[in-house]
Amino acid sequence: MASLSHPPRPAAGFTLTELAIVLFVVALLISGMLMPLSAQQDVRARQETERVLAEAKEAVIGFAIANERLPCPASATSSGQESFCTNATGACGAAIVAPAAMPAHGRCSNAHDGFLPAATLGFVPIDTSGYAYDGWKTSDTNRLRYAITDHTRTAATQCVAGSDIYPFTCTKGMKEIYSVSASSDLQICSTGTGVTGGGTAAAACAANMSLATDAVAVIYSLGKNYVTGGAGSDETHNPNAQATVTADRLFVSASPSPSFDDQLTWVARGTLFSRLVTAGRLP
Repeated sequence: MASLSHPPRPAAGFTLTELAIVLFVVALLISGMLMPLSAQQDVRARQETERVLAEAKEAVIGFAIANERLPCPASATSSGQESFCTNATGACGAAIVAPAAMPAHGRCSNAHDGFLPAATLGFVPIDTSGYAYDGWKTSDTNRLRYAITDHTRTAATQCVAGSDIYPFTCTKGMKEIYSVSASSDLQICSTGTGVTGGGTAAAACAANMSLATDAVAVIYSLGKNYVTGGAGSDETHNPNAQATVTADRLFVSASPSPSFDDQLTWVARGTLFSRLVTAGRLP
């Protein structure tokens, strides 16, 4: 008797629905692993930035000990070198870029919106243009920022006799004010909320929100969101590509948040003078 033939069974496999479910689960697993990795990278970048800022602060103080003055900030076009004003008063005039002879008055061209003068300090690492960068270093724009007091003294005997000087940035100018009570024009606040006079030279922290009133230099990073700045009021006082407030002498150092990722350190007048005294540079 002839056997009955049966059609071959189709090979077992996954349906499109099953494949879609598998791919969805795999995507969820991958995203779950990537999120912690991204967070870990951010933590490392913040730690690296903190280290670089601490080293930059020591470099600035070391420069002051060696040269009896603080370095001026670099401008965006000075290739990491100090940048000075031609004129002691009024309009700044054409910038004088180191290593050209610095003017005796010591006035900086970018006192409050400049960069760490890494090339002048011999600071490393630097980018291809001579600027130091923070722990994010995603591009040449992640550069360390640097602001300095432009407190002046009239009829001085150091630097330029009988003229206005910038005692923290002209050679031996700090001898002029070592024993003189004088406040810095830089302020460090714990929040930008309640700031008075924002955007002007008279900007001040809200009551009980001041972290320092004697800062003579501030070194800072604009963090991961350097291009746009944070969404809140805190980062608007720390210059970034979207919100540069050059007349504002106020800086904010707050806890990390989705709207604030800047990192700051500063040199206090008392700390600076103490180091100079220990090194025999003052009084």
